Amino acid sequence: MSGFVEQLAVPSGQQVAADELLLTMRAPDLAAEAKVLAAQVNEARIRYQASVRDRSGSEILLQELRFIEQEFERARERLASLRVYSNLAGEFVVPDIQGLKGALYSGAR
Repeated sequence: MSGFVEQLAVPSGQQVAADELLLTMRAPDLAAEAKVLAAQVNEARIRYQASVRDRSGSEILLQELRFIEQEFERARERLASLRVYSNLAGEFVVPDIQGLKGALYSGAR
């Protein structure tokens, strides 16, 4: 996951619980991709519903719809990963808090 740090949910030096939200990020390109995929899913659904009488064309459109839905779900999962949670309870420490907001963060999943 990577994105631009948008907001710290807790201040540096604060004790946090496991699974507590630490920070949120934004990824404009990913958000745009998700919007395009959502529109493509809607379009594919409409085309599939309109083709139900044509069995061969309908099967192809159904496969296309399923593929686009999978891509959309992957994009939604990546968007959800822009919220970073603590793995363990402990003290949340940010070494360079001044330069954090708006900085590009690329971390492990």
